[in-house]
Amino acid sequence: MGRTGNPDRMNSRETVELVKSARQGSRAAFTELVRLHQGFVYGIAFQLLWDANEAEDVVQETFVRIWRNLARFDTTRSFTTWAYAIATNRCRDRLRERQRRPSTQMEPEQMNELEGPADVSATVNAAELQEIIRRLTERLPLKQRLVFTLRDLQDLSVREVAAIVRISEASVKTNLHLARRKLRRELIQEYSITGVTS
Repeated sequence: MGRTGNPDRMNSRETVELVKSARQGSRAAFTELVRLHQGFVYGIAFQLLWDANEAEDVVQETFVRIWRNLARFDTTRSFTTWAYAIATNRCRDRLRERQRRPSTQMEPEQMNELEGPADVSATVNAAELQEIIRRLTERLPLKQRLVFTLRDLQDLSVREVAAIVRISEASVKTNLHLARRKLRRELIQEYSITGVTS
């Protein structure tokens, strides 16, 4: 469930040059920035929202905001971390909106599926496990959900997660521990699955 091939973990020279060109008004440079990074922004948005249409909206909102604020970007910092922080904030707003409007949450029949008898064996396949974890992460408090998704599903470092969510590294570790413990407990209790999220 982790990501691979991030083009900008170290803020590549190519990205810095594209940012500089885009600041000077080059639409082609900005289009290339979008091409290089939109897949990873979409990945984070989708794994936070689990809705393809909303994730696509977040990608668009993120790059509109990047375009408007490009002049302020410090090229000594990671462009990816900045983009992820913007996308995560957009997702956080949408998740909070969902909490204010319960009708946008899971349908009752979906909840019944989750609360029904545990019938998933230890031989559950990767796709089934991913779907189970997706459902269980929706129960996590917002900060735990953000931290768990960024650290464990997107494979970002603790330092990157702290920068994106704007909390201390110690807080990242605490929230990650709580999220993993809750998910592990529910995987065991509801699905008799062990050995994951550790």
